[in-house]
Formats: sequence, structure tokens, C-alpha cells
Amino acid sequence: MTAGPQHPPTCVVRRRRPFAAPWLTLTLALAMASTTAAQQGTVSGTVVVEGSQRPLPGAQVTIQGDASRGAVTDASGKFRIVGLTGTSVTLDARMIGYRPQSQSVAVGATDVRFAMTERAVELNQVVVTGTARNAKT
Repeated sequence: MTAGPQHPPTCVVRRRRPFAAPWLTLTLALAMASTTAAQQGTVSGTVVVEGSQRPLPGAQVTIQGDASRGAVTDASGKFRIVGLTGTSVTLDARMIGYRPQSQSVAVGATDVRFAMTERAVELNQVVVTGTARNAKT
């Protein structure tokens, strides 16, 4: 039996893809950007009234030392602060008629809980005086 004509072995030369380097660079840049974004954390939790444990809507929760960064609790007493850096922050919770509270928490915490205690709002004394006149008809 005769096999067909024999061909010499051939070499396969593969071309380099000229656009592989830019794609790789772009992929690495996007990966680094997402890592940087992941380093900016959030803190979230709930503010309730101590004793009854009912949600406290409208309370202000801010970063201590930077009152411009914070959140106001919603109808369920929940808050969320985003764009935080570092490993921990100190939060201040305030609401008229309640004692302010501070709490140090880890960035990334989702279970922060403030139980606010009521306090009487004290006002200065007000004196009201009046005079009566006889009306002529």
C-alpha cells in the first residue's frame, strides 16, 4: 500500500496582535479604578427612640468634625452615608427634643443603631402682661 504523496512539515507562524497591549492597559486601568471606588465605603443604620424602639424619622446623622457630610433618617429611621474613606468614623446623631449621641463605627458597617433618649426642651421664662379697659357703648 502506498500512502499518498508526503508533504514536508509546515511551520505555522502566528502574527502578534498589534492591539493587544492597549486592551490590556485599558483592562488594568478599569480594574484599578474599581478598586479605588471600592475603597470608598458606606455606613448605614437606624435611629430609634429608646424604650419604645420606634423609628425616629428626621434625625440628622453626620460625620463628627464634618457636619456637611451626613444624612437625615427616612420614615423608617434609616440612614446611609456614602463616600467614606479610612477604616473608622465617628458619627453624631441629633434631633430636637432628644439627647445628642456619638458613636465610633467601622467604615462598611450596615447595622449602626442609635437609641435616642428624650429630653425636655428648656426655654427662657416668658412674662405676659395685659391691661383691660372699659368699653363705652
